[in-house]
Amino acid sequence: MHSVLQTKLKSSRLGPLGLRFRSIVVATDYSAAGTTAVKLAARMAKQFHARLCVLHAIMPELYAANMAALVPQLEPINLQMARETLHRHCEHVPDVRCVKHKEIVFFGSATDGIQQVSDSEGADLLVLGSHGRHGLAKLALGSIAEWAMRRLGYPVLVAGPMCDDPLRAIRSIVLATDLLEHALPAAAYASSIAQEHNARLTVMTVASKEEAETELDTVAQLHRILPSDCRDWCTLNFEVKSGEVSAAILECAQRRRANLVVLGAGHGPILADHVPSTTLSTVVRGAHCPVLVVPASCS
Repeated sequence: MHSVLQTKLKSSRLGPLGLRFRSIVVATDYSAAGTTAVKLAARMAKQFHARLCVLHAIMPELYAANMAALVPQLEPINLQMARETLHRHCEHVPDVRCVKHKEIVFFGSATDGIQQVSDSEGADLLVLGSHGRHGLAKLALGSIAEWAMRRLGYPVLVAGPMCDDPLRAIRSIVLATDLLEHALPAAAYASSIAQEHNARLTVMTVASKEEAETELDTVAQLHRILPSDCRDWCTLNFEVKSGEVSAAILECAQRRRANLVVLGAGHGPILADHVPSTTLSTVVRGAHCPVLVVPASCS
């Protein structure tokens, strides 16, 4: 099994010899978190020479209490006003002005907008802020991330509310893995980004007390999910922790002064934000750097 995983890892590398982010979509609601996401997406687009698409979704509105339906004549006016607002917003973000980008206003839900733009633009990275007050706020962070993992099949980069400076250069990456098969794509992205930025890579897992006692065996497993030549381009560290998963990840990220945390996501309800203790929600809300969530279906 490990030889098959190694082959997949090498074929999916993002660095100079393999795939790179080519099309980035960022969804914004103009909140502080949304603006941070736009800045982060622009930085990623510049670093990877990728196309950038800035998306804002507007929901239909009723204009009188006794109206049973929308007024079709108002939709073009609303769209034009929204386009002008989005353009002014982008003009006030210097990072966006420095990269080739497209501004899209979608009349409908944020998820429908993301889906349509992802399909039309061939997106391979979605960037989100962790909270908002309009538009995207209709879906909680975990819900929209869970939806993205299930439907989009490509990574989501989230700037949480505790980010000290999400625009810092990537010098230290923490990959948190459970060593299941869905950890493979996350390992590929983490190692490839480490290669791209010549960054330190810390691979960590949270094991049971019994597993933690056989730390050497667990470290060997952590090493096997990475490309065999990973040490040739970055400094590697391995950690085996016990205890509560999200707390261990956050402690490791803070101690390693991580500029990026990478998590793998399997299928199922683990990303649902209505469960406050989920690993994704807790890590995103507590991390002092952006968090890249990589779905198991990501090729």
